[in-house]
Amino acid sequence: MDIKQDFKEIFWEEAGLKISSQVPLARYSNFKIGGPADYFYEAKELVNLIKGAEVCRKYRLPFYVIGGGYNLLFDDEGYKGLIIRNLASMVKFIPGTGRVEVHSGTELGAVVDLSISEGLSGLEFLAGIPGTVGGAIYGNAGAFGQAIGDQVEQVSVLGENGEEIILKTGEIQFAYRHSSLKKDHKVILRVWLRVEPDSKATIENKIKDYLAKRASKHPP
Repeated sequence: MDIKQDFKEIFWEEAGLKISSQVPLARYSNFKIGGPADYFYEAKELVNLIKGAEVCRKYRLPFYVIGGGYNLLFDDEGYKGLIIRNLASMVKFIPGTGRVEVHSGTELGAVVDLSISEGLSGLEFLAGIPGTVGGAIYGNAGAFGQAIGDQVEQVSVLGENGEEIILKTGEIQFAYRHSSLKKDHKVILRVWLRVEPDSKATIENKIKDYLAKRASKHPP
């Protein structure tokens, strides 16, 4: 059986999900560069992201998970396999823990919005940074001397057998705009970030200050 020829059917039969074929990747990169992916799927829930990865592994079809596509360069020849665009979005504060739980496809802006509405400090520096939480963890995104890795308590990644593996912060190496998760090509599922209570006014003022500094350094 020609796996690539029948993969759309296999994906539907195995995972109950529809995928597209020959999708131009340039539209999913801020550089607007990239040829077509053999197959493409947008996972709006973590369970579907996991299903897609499991089917690919079962049939040995290469796959790559993307988020917002910022600072991501695709080859002009495209991608020979399945591109999974991670749109799995969820962010919530866990009362009494000092933690925010976030699904990896969540936009950073949504995390900042929650920090304002719930009066949670520690993530203000993320304001104005594009992309998703998964991508931010991968590249240890940050600004003004702070990085998201500083706030990470634990991260869950997809195991080789489809299981969710929890990694404590001590098991992850963060460096300037880099992490061991990126080096090891881990598929990030969920992230828990440390926060502290503060007044909404104070948090909003910090965010305004960061946005003003960002605008002065990166004018439109």
